[in-house]
Amino acid sequence: PKVLNICSLQHPYIRVNIHEVDASEIFQAVIEKNCDLALISINEHYFMEQIMKFQEDNIGYHVLLKDKLIVCMSNKSPFSEIEHFSMENLGSIMRTLYNVIPIEKFHKLTYNNTLICSNDIEFHKKMLMQNNIITLMPAIAYQHFFKGKKFISKSVEDLNVKIVHAVLYNDDLNDTVDHFIKLIRECIIQEI
Repeated sequence: PKVLNICSLQHPYIRVNIHEVDASEIFQAVIEKNCDLALISINEHYFMEQIMKFQEDNIGYHVLLKDKLIVCMSNKSPFSEIEHFSMENLGSIMRTLYNVIPIEKFHKLTYNNTLICSNDIEFHKKMLMQNNIITLMPAIAYQHFFKGKKFISKSVEDLNVKIVHAVLYNDDLNDTVDHFIKLIRECIIQEI
């Protein structure tokens, strides 16, 4: 919202439309110029695979932030007593995934007890309030959307999955889009 406010003041003639799409569709949308830029939060391994796959298609990018996965749960969850989660104890707990695309290495473990992979914040909040479910998510998502009285977070000791928050754009971007990208980067830096 801060970026949108600044942009509308500096460029009142520019209209911003936000569309949420699956991560698998974002790269193609940028290549085909269906959008001027795209914000993506994605596993670093998958992100780099996609960058390499489309390297000849004039995709530019800036990594805004590197993140880690955490476990989020209701503060009344029976799992709240667990100090640190591990891959072993995660394996038996029913969960959801927020804003995560599992890489091959964790595919079996991730999907065996995963109810859903989704970017719908309100759905995850409702699921977490059932108290017997946890959600794996990027730490910044917890900080911005879940941190408060109802939810707590825990680390996962041996889960070495890095999350990248990045902006994608077509290399032949115009000055306004370039300025908007700079505003996004400045706002992210101020928040961390």
